[in-house]
Order: sequence, then C-alpha cells, then structure tokens
Amino acid sequence: MAEAALASSHFEPDGYGDARKFLINYYPEVNGGDPQRQTRLVNTPGSRLIDGGTVLTTGVRGLFQADGFAGGNIVVPDGTTIRLYDVGAASWSALTGAIAGTDRVKAVFGEVQAGFLANGSLYQSDGASVAALSDGDWATLLSDAGETAYTSIATMGQRLLASYGSRFAFSTTLQFNTTTTLSYYTAEYAPDGIVGLEVLNNTLLIFGTATIQPWVQTVDNDDPFAPIVGQEIDRGCMARDTIVKMDNGIAFIGDDRVPYIMRGLSLQRLNQNDPWVTRVLKATDAGDVICSVIEDDGHSFYVIHTPTKCMVHDLATGTWHLRQSVDYVARTASALLLATLGAITLTATGTVITQGELSATLGAVTLEATGEDTTTYATEGELNATLGAVTLAATAELVSPYDADAQALFDEFSTDPGDTRKGVINDFIEQLKADGIWTKIDALWVPRAHDSQAAGLNWKSPTTFTLTAVSSPTFTTDRGYAGDGSS
Repeated sequence: MAEAALASSHFEPDGYGDARKFLINYYPEVNGGDPQRQTRLVNTPGSRLIDGGTVLTTGVRGLFQADGFAGGNIVVPDGTTIRLYDVGAASWSALTGAIAGTDRVKAVFGEVQAGFLANGSLYQSDGASVAALSDGDWATLLSDAGETAYTSIATMGQRLLASYGSRFAFSTTLQFNTTTTLSYYTAEYAPDGIVGLEVLNNTLLIFGTATIQPWVQTVDNDDPFAPIVGQEIDRGCMARDTIVKMDNGIAFIGDDRVPYIMRGLSLQRLNQNDPWVTRVLKATDAGDVICSVIEDDGHSFYVIHTPTKCMVHDLATGTWHLRQSVDYVARTASALLLATLGAITLTATGTVITQGELSATLGAVTLEATGEDTTTYATEGELNATLGAVTLAATAELVSPYDADAQALFDEFSTDPGDTRKGVINDFIEQLKADGIWTKIDALWVPRAHDSQAAGLNWKSPTTFTLTAVSSPTFTTDRGYAGDGSS
C-alpha cells in the first residue's frame, strides 16, 4: 500500500473566525486513481539556501534571473552591490559599479542589456558592470513633471519604459540610456498615479491607483505606443511588488485588497471562497507586501509574503495554503531566550546586564549558537555547562518553546533529531490536545522515527512502556521496523 504523509499537525485555524482550517506546507492535489480519496496531500516545494550571510551581508533587495543576461546567473542586489550566483559552480561574483539606496530593486531584461530601478533612479548593465543612466533628459523628464523619482520599469520593443507620477517615459530602441524630453505619455483614461508597469503578450499594462490601462506598440518610431481605447479596467493596484507574471496571465493585489489574476483583459478573483486572505491584507501596509511565483510539478503558485503570513494560492486547484520557514522553531526559541532570561551576572567580569543589553553583550555566544536554545535549564550549573560561567538571577529561567509533553519526549531521545523534526512533533502533540484526543490516549508509539531508540519510546509517557525489538528486525529511518518473515 502506498504511504501517505501524516499531515494532522499541519493544520492552522484562521485567526479571523472562519470555521475551516488551512494546511501549512502541504497542498491538496487531485488523486484520480482513487474515487474514494479524490485528493491527496503533497509537500510544497522548498527552496535552497545559497548563502547564510557569508557573502550577502548588507541586505538582499531582490532576486532575478534571465537566460540571456550575465550567463544566466542569479542576479542578487545586495546593498549597493549587484551580485551574481552561478548555480552550477556554486560560486559568487559581482557586477562592477554600484546602485544607490536600500529599497527593493526592480529589474527588466532586454536583448542586449538589463535595466534596474533602485532608490528611484535608473541604471543599465551589460552583464559585466552597472551604471546610472547618464542621459540628462531622464532627469529633465522628472523635473518637468514635478517628480523626484521613478516608480516602476518595464521593457517593450527593446525600449526601457519608466513610470513617474501619472506618466511613463521610454528610451530609444536598444539604447536604454538614451531618451528625449518629449519621450513620454500621460495616462489618458484616468490620470491616476501609476503603481507599476508590466508587459504580457505584447500588451503594456499600466497599473494605477484606481485603473488598469492597456497599451500597445505602433509602427511609428516617434510615437511608438498607444492606448487601447475602451478597454480600461476600473480596478487599481495595491502595490508594485504584488504584480507577478504567471501561467500566461498577471496576478496582483487590487486596491480593494483582493488578489486577482488577469488573463487578456479579464479579471478573476482568486479568493472568492477565502475572504480571510483579504482580511490579512487589509491589516498590512502596502509597502510590506511582496509577491512571487513558484512553478512546480504542473502547479503555479502565487505567493503573498507579509510580515506575519506567507499565503499561497495554487492556480491548478484554486486552493490556498500557508507556509512557514523550517527555522521558525529556532527563531522562536531565541526570542524566548532573550525574553525570559532577564538580568544575569557574567562571572568573568562581574557585570550585571539587563534583558535589553543581553543580545548586545553576549553577541554570538548565546544558546542559539550552540544548538541548545530549546533546552530548559533549571539550575545555574546546567546553564554554566553550556554558556560558560554565568549566574542566573533568582527568578530567571530559560524556557523551552515546546509543549511540556513534547519536551519530555525530546529529553528521552538519545540522539537530537534537529529543530525541524522537533517542531513537527510538537505541532502534532499540540493538535492532539486541541482536538481533545491526547487525554484519551494511554500510550502512543510512532516507529517511523529518526533512529531505533526513538522508535521505541512511548510518546504519552516516554519513560514507561518502551518497545523492545525482538529477533533483530531491520530498522529504517522514517520508515520503522520491517520483518523478514521470521523476525
């Protein structure tokens, strides 16, 4: 019989009152081979960590890639440097030159060059270096309109397009650096402020604060663009960084905080059955929302990142799920450490520090650095063994971020399974308690463990009723024991 992933612990109730629950890090997929089980749960695709802060030390401002630019390497604006990552060689390099600011960078790619928008200024690159556009007419276009910064960029017909206020300007063909003071258009249907530019199927879509206007190319080199009259859409856009091309359409979040996908010139709402998504977005500042797209195994996912949620829509099934980072538990433990430790005395110096000074004083020498940040230390002696000579204040205690029963189980493991597995086990136990099942269980064994010792532990009471293997059956990590007919 085919194995099915245990997903009970991956449900999270919505915090706004909906009765339904939402899958975390799983999504449902049609299971056509079984009429009684019409859907199955599939692990969401993960991401690869290509740098843990060794190279990218200033602040990542975007992530881009185009096969025809810089050898197809991943383009990562990091502070004022644009770095390149070669996936095959697993090595870093950088463009010569610098960009300004700390805001999110937007990039577009033409046939022979790339354009970047950073800190409201325009830049171009040939794949080896990057430099600000030097044609003074770009600055004149801004000043003539009473604007001080460009807000979005796109490329169409091998021209660079850049928006500012309710206007957008354009470069000459194949020369992003060159423009004129007359090379601009003003939104004609409704001169609202332009939020973002995007091109799909040879149509330029101008997303404004209140409307979406489609434009196309003409055959006139001096007047290269024209609006499609009568095809305007009375719907604005929440923020530039919500606009994403995907699945032969454009997904974005509207000014009404509703996620849409635009195919042709028709809008389709993506959360008609999930109003909780809009409620989350209404509670979030427009500048704090970043959207992206992931395509995996025939599914296109629209990913909405906010400071508190990562909400994902699967276009193939029309369903939503939530995602969280695998290091969530570690980060939570570190936060709890700083919140609960309070005042301590460093024996080496005799200096008493407050909770607020703890992070700055200890620096990297914290429990998180040793991997022990999830352990409860009740005595000064136990703490000293990990941190060195440190004296706790009378009321101070390091608190485990896990459920007490989960921590009791972890304490009996002879081998630490790691934070990710601990987090899954902890969530599972907490869900059993929330559903009223935990108190009805006398014993619980889960042989599909990280090692044979853990496979024999009784989760309900880890120090009692431990299983003992008889006749040496074969143990396989995450599968459990298997017999051979005699053992």
